[in-house]
Parts: sequence; C-alpha cells; structure tokens
Amino acid sequence: MSKELYVTDEHGEVIDIIESTDKYVKLSDGDKVVRKSVLQYLNDTVDLRYHFVKVNPNVYGDIANKCPILNILIGYIGYMDGIISHKNGKIVRLKDIPKICNVSETTAKRQIKTLIELDVIHKIRGKPSYLVMNPYVAYLGRKIYLSLYEEFKFSEYKNLSQEWSK
Repeated sequence: MSKELYVTDEHGEVIDIIESTDKYVKLSDGDKVVRKSVLQYLNDTVDLRYHFVKVNPNVYGDIANKCPILNILIGYIGYMDGIISHKNGKIVRLKDIPKICNVSETTAKRQIKTLIELDVIHKIRGKPSYLVMNPYVAYLGRKIYLSLYEEFKFSEYKNLSQEWSK
C-alpha cells in the first residue's frame, strides 16, 4: 500500500497529487528551487567579487564637479542600504572622510555640507552618526531597503533618474 502525497496551498486546498515519491522533495525555509538551465549558467560564470556602483548619468557629473570627494565616497556605498561604510560593514565616520578622500579636514567638511545641501547624502543622527547616499544619484545593488526609499522619496533627483536596466 502506497501513501498518497498532496501539494496544498496555505488554505489546505489540494493543488496536486504526488504519485511518485522519488520526485518528492521537502523544502525548508530559505531553500530555493533552481532550474537545470540556471545551474548550467552558474557553472559557466565566474564571480569576480567586485562591487559595481550604478550612477545616474543625468545628475552625477554636475555634482561630482562641485564635490570631487563624491567620486571616492561612492566606492563606500553599502549594499542596498546606501550607508557610507567599509566593505566589512563598519560605518565610515565623519572624521575618517578626510583620510579616505585624501583631502584636508576643511575641504571634507565643506564638500560634505554641499552634498547635504544638494540632497545627495543625508546625515543620520544616532550613535554613531552616519551618512546615507541618495539612491537616485548612486547606489549599490539591484534593490534598496524600504527605509532608504522613505528617506529619499521626495528627492528632486527622483524625477531626473532614468529606468536602469536590470
């Protein structure tokens, strides 16, 4: 006597009957089903482990001309959260920016102030305080966190951004 297995939705309604138990696989939270073609693609690719930052070409050039430290700060954008941080996740403190950007403290403060006025970055107060990059100017990753979206949802650059290919 064989047991019948059923695939049900969240309401308990039967979607499918599994006739052969050799095609039955139990998935746990976090498991992902990948098609054979995707596995072949992954086997044919190499992960270079580089972090690529997308910039909005409609606005980036003008801002970078006014504040050249932006060219260096975009290399420190956190993945999906937009926080200016090191690759190990440690937040870049305001006092570290002159050293990172190889500029004087006065120049760094002046340009950070200009970037804040231009709505390119926001200073988030807390312990510790940190800087967040406007995702409509530059971001790292394909998606952004809702908190970052909420922070910049009224940005003037939103209307100037183009849809970037995926």
